[in-house]
Amino acid sequence: MPDLIITNKPDLISLSDLSNKDIETLQELQMLFEKEIMDLRNPFQVIFCMSSVLIVCILAKLCGYTTSKEIKVFWENNLKWIEDHLFFMQGAAPCADTISYVLKNINHDQLQRLVLLRFAERYSLAEIIPGFDEEFSVLGFRILDADGQTVTSTNRSNKNKNGKRCGGFDIVTIMDASTKAALIQLIVDKKNQEAKSILKMLTDISLDGAILTFDAINTRLALLAAIIMKGGHYFCNLKFNQKNACEEAITSFEVLDNILDTKIAPTSWEGHKHAAFASSTQNTGGETVDKELIALPASDVFSSEVLAKWKDANLQTVIRVNTKRYNKASGQMECGDLYFITDLPIIPDNCESKSTAKLNKVKNDRAKEFLKISSLKWSVETMHQHLDNPKITNQDNHRIFNKQLLAGHTILNKFALNILKEVQKVSVVMHQDGLTYRDDRLPVTQLVYKADRAENAFSYLRFYFTGDKDGLRNMRICPPLPTVIEHQHENTEAGCFTFVSEEDKGFSLAQIFADGGGRAKRYKS
Repeated sequence: MPDLIITNKPDLISLSDLSNKDIETLQELQMLFEKEIMDLRNPFQVIFCMSSVLIVCILAKLCGYTTSKEIKVFWENNLKWIEDHLFFMQGAAPCADTISYVLKNINHDQLQRLVLLRFAERYSLAEIIPGFDEEFSVLGFRILDADGQTVTSTNRSNKNKNGKRCGGFDIVTIMDASTKAALIQLIVDKKNQEAKSILKMLTDISLDGAILTFDAINTRLALLAAIIMKGGHYFCNLKFNQKNACEEAITSFEVLDNILDTKIAPTSWEGHKHAAFASSTQNTGGETVDKELIALPASDVFSSEVLAKWKDANLQTVIRVNTKRYNKASGQMECGDLYFITDLPIIPDNCESKSTAKLNKVKNDRAKEFLKISSLKWSVETMHQHLDNPKITNQDNHRIFNKQLLAGHTILNKFALNILKEVQKVSVVMHQDGLTYRDDRLPVTQLVYKADRAENAFSYLRFYFTGDKDGLRNMRICPPLPTVIEHQHENTEAGCFTFVSEEDKGFSLAQIFADGGGRAKRYKS
């Protein structure tokens, strides 16, 4: 790893605007925090610098220290290393109340715009399935998931003292399903305020080329119309909170099932001619999951009254996903149907082909993309499981009843999880010898376990900003660089790799793991 520039001289701070690629040391990240985030504390009573506290909190959360008391312990255990790598240190760790006071008295809007929105935008935001015609593909779009998560430890008895509990704080989050990164959050007091929260957060997020997904509780005309007005698309659940629309959708798909079973086409309904189909099978350890998707144009499913109600939402397609889960151990089968609506048409508007074969291919490819989107929709649930995991951030057990303090902790929790997710993408399972490895990704809990001190947490942070894998290799998370044997050869150009045998050529596939891999010889003329 390159040597860090260690200095404690405040006059060396540059006020130039730093891009994400310029962040190579903790001092540079500290400068960016000081410039972009407002400290709301009384400046005449400040002892510990705001940026120092924020950076130590991030490092601590990467190591599994989540509460203010745990962060204090982490600070004390790594005091010498922290003193050498940060500005404005006081020679001692602050108390837990000071850490909480700093997290409570900062501008949380500025904090999450910087560490969630701005930093997460660094990565590619598209996942295109190979083999699809990109001209008509929607998987080049950003898939954004929105959902709420209740912090159950914030439930309290109500004022009437009748034994019932008041609902705790609900954290509504929008995440990018392609990069698995949280983008923005909003804390509300009640679960039923999700739709209003999503509307409010849309003002800070660009929806150009984006598809927003969310649960049926938020499938409301006002939200769908706002997404369309911002130039985005929606892909959302449909349940009996929209009674008429849901009943008509169920009836239409039942008619289609009868047509497919009996293969007798009715004369009064043309929907079966416009349907698109897709299916997938996934083996996940002890169970097999089969999914079948059918998409129908909304004009073939809904009545004119329902279409008139959803006119501002530009409703185009209705989708049913049938899921069958087979448990290999017990032999039990679970089945269920989910219904979705979207403004994305089955046949794209820019498809001008009149060929039946071409249209059928476009329809079925679009159906496969819809199936992919329906799977990505649950990425936000996986993020919530990681946040609530006691071995990662243990967010569900944060007994914090101050909304501002909870916002500070949860924003940093999501930023730490974003970093761990990026590290996970390059991680591999190493064997004892450290040379052989499988193309398996380490679980997030294992990454937190390996980051047992500040130096290792900084290796994660450094990789997140610069892509430097040296620290990860030292932690045996990332595969080592290939061993290079140098000798002279008269028939080859200088600096080129020449594989020795057919066996060695197979090791060139190891380059997909990291910066390279396999056994090779470097020849020099």
